[in-house]
Amino acid sequence: MSLRKRGGNWHYRFEYKGQEYTANSDLAATPQNMRDAGEIETEALKRLKQGKRPAAEIKVITFRDGVAEFLPWAKAKYRAHPSTCKRIKTSLSSALVFFSKLPVSAIDSAKLDDYKTWRVNEHEVRDITIRHDLHALSVFFAHAIRHHWAMINPIGEIEIPSDEDAERIHVITQDELEEYFNRAIGNPNLYDVIRLMLNQGVRPEEATALTKQDVNFDTNKIFISSGKTKAAKRYLNMTSETRQIMESRMKGESLWIFPSWKKPGDHIGRLNSAHDRLV
Repeated sequence: MSLRKRGGNWHYRFEYKGQEYTANSDLAATPQNMRDAGEIETEALKRLKQGKRPAAEIKVITFRDGVAEFLPWAKAKYRAHPSTCKRIKTSLSSALVFFSKLPVSAIDSAKLDDYKTWRVNEHEVRDITIRHDLHALSVFFAHAIRHHWAMINPIGEIEIPSDEDAERIHVITQDELEEYFNRAIGNPNLYDVIRLMLNQGVRPEEATALTKQDVNFDTNKIFISSGKTKAAKRYLNMTSETRQIMESRMKGESLWIFPSWKKPGDHIGRLNSAHDRLV
């Protein structure tokens, strides 16, 4: 086993069972990087001894360019769950600023620790946010390994914050609930969606995706057809208030219970912004 300088980087070369293997460590040929390059060489030999294919030569690509190639893949991978892709993209935004033009293969556990420190000191984020950022990076590095941008996933070498304190539940008092609906009366869509959530136990996205065909006044049931799983698709008995809401929303030509005025022919989307403004 040996290291040599070539093209400004450390390259390694060794023989195994009569065959020579050589590859670029993708690390600058400096004394400081010599040890890390040796570890890459050792890992390559270890893979061979385990019966695995030797890693292909690492392709040098910046983190910024790697993410640009990764996101279209993530969009296709999570097409059934677009919110997952959106969370990954959001979580990678800070890493894009921090790592930017750094080669993907040069990002190790030490640099990830620096990133965590930067997020805490510069942005004052909570542990759960760092946890989400690191999980998004882990998905990215798994993709990077498959495309030979990196040899290992460094996320496995660092401490990921716990999610024990991620949820903080506040039990709403009756006075708070009444105040909320007093404010929400000016936004009929928000008001009715929240009432349906309370009356029927539905998620907001399940309520907004209801069609008029999902409502059966003869059986007094509504059908939740937009659930993510088979179990989420279900029939619910309408309360008297739910029935009143449905009856009032049957007017008009739209097939949706909550038609969108911004996008004719579609239903309203997320109500998070309206809710946030209200509270």
